[in-house]
Amino acid sequence: MKFPEFSVVRFGRFQSNDHTAQRLMNHADDFGPNAGYYELEFYYVDGTGGLTIEGVHFPARRGFFTCCKPGQRRKMVLPHECYFFNIATQDPTLQAALDQLPTYGPMAETEQILALCSAMFQERQRNELCGILLVEGCICAVLSILFRNTYSFANVADCKVYRHQSALLAANEYLRNHLQDDVNLKQLAHDSGLHPTYFHKLFTAAFGKTPSEQLMIHRLQAALSILVSEDLSISEVSARCGFSTPNYFCHKFRKQIGMTPNQYRKASRKRRTDKSK
Repeated sequence: MKFPEFSVVRFGRFQSNDHTAQRLMNHADDFGPNAGYYELEFYYVDGTGGLTIEGVHFPARRGFFTCCKPGQRRKMVLPHECYFFNIATQDPTLQAALDQLPTYGPMAETEQILALCSAMFQERQRNELCGILLVEGCICAVLSILFRNTYSFANVADCKVYRHQSALLAANEYLRNHLQDDVNLKQLAHDSGLHPTYFHKLFTAAFGKTPSEQLMIHRLQAALSILVSEDLSISEVSARCGFSTPNYFCHKFRKQIGMTPNQYRKASRKRRTDKSK
């Protein structure tokens, strides 16, 4: 059995007025030219801030996490509090698994993940072998939970959300997999066994976005991925991601990301080319 290999860049706890972290490695070159850098944040309290990744804002909500992947632009929005860790890896299996994590989503086994993060935080001043092994072990355990069940709502504070977690998760996955469809609130609610108004309220509480807003996030995230990985025209990207017209796609993309789709594609590919030199 070959275990995935990674390096812990830093870990700690972030609070708006107290950023406490332990940096274990100081030079990016130590990880090699093919390393992927990932930063994961785990929110343990609700906050009015959060994180903006590639121009899309994700609110700090207890029980949720963000995963910022290689090449993605991030901007912190204060105030918010979280545990976090950064890792670098050249292991293709681990990179593939991390790339499959959503940019933002509910934690599986929230309390267990937060307990593991707290244990890591308590070890921040210890550099001896036992402390380093504990930190690496905690990170492995957290990743195992996320990979095993990324979209579980277990232990989310809102008991009504928890009670209907399966239906809400199914609705979110339906939106993710049907980018070319408009939101049919009545149908989503019917499939969930809920009244449309109640379904809308629960969905918004669970994801921090209305169904329409969540569908737009899925469309933009799909577009970001396609623009970097495939040589499709803007019209083709627009159609595949469910936008009504290329002009509307460009308008929403620029409003959220801060640049046109073509500008984003060129900038992302240039960053990748620069990193490979």
